Amino acid sequence: MFFYHYKVAEPHLNRYCGELYQRYLRSKCEKVATCGNARAVYKWWDSKSKVYTYFMVDSKAKAVELTEQQRTNLRSLTSIHAKRGLSGKSLALLKQLRDLREIEKGHQVQHPAILGFCVLEKRRGWTGLETNMMYVSPNCRGEGIASLLYESIMKDGVIVISGYSHNKKSRRLWMSIVNNPKLNTWAHDIVNLDVYAPIAVKNDTFDCSLKLYEDIKKMKNKRESDIRIIAYNPRYVK
Repeated sequence: MFFYHYKVAEPHLNRYCGELYQRYLRSKCEKVATCGNARAVYKWWDSKSKVYTYFMVDSKAKAVELTEQQRTNLRSLTSIHAKRGLSGKSLALLKQLRDLREIEKGHQVQHPAILGFCVLEKRRGWTGLETNMMYVSPNCRGEGIASLLYESIMKDGVIVISGYSHNKKSRRLWMSIVNNPKLNTWAHDIVNLDVYAPIAVKNDTFDCSLKLYEDIKKMKNKRESDIRIIAYNPRYVK
């Protein structure tokens, strides 16, 4: 699982945050939990990509809109581009046109209403969902958004499988999950399902008889083992 630190100009995150916000506005998502301070977690099933996305929204935040000057520039650049195109020495103007269109559509990485999101995918043969991506807006990092997302996901009755890789921040997050007495956690080999073991945290590291991510550098189909952490809230799993 990765914590992404994309630049504001990254187009795919721009569009994804904008799409999540539009689904929230159009009620094309399901509310999962309320986190206080006008914040709530929603989920959306993407039937095309076959993934679930849980995202946190601040209902008081307002989307950034184009200023009158930017709207004038957008109309002017659109007209020029339609008549003779923008290329060569006009690449800077073309980029400006694209940026203005992105803002107009609400496609922004640091969208003030989208505080963070977690993408989970279904593994074949498992009832749990595997973490594919976790993202928290740079404007609210350090506020426990990722922890609240996982808490809401497990309250929704999901058995969570840790992602295929951990960095320092995601490892710290999963340590807090393992230490949570309200959750059931263990280590499981998703290649050899008969192999599993209890897991704990001691001396600021994972204490487990199995080696987490031992074969992570190998191709998926060549891994002899793939030890992940499994977590769920027994109160919400039937």
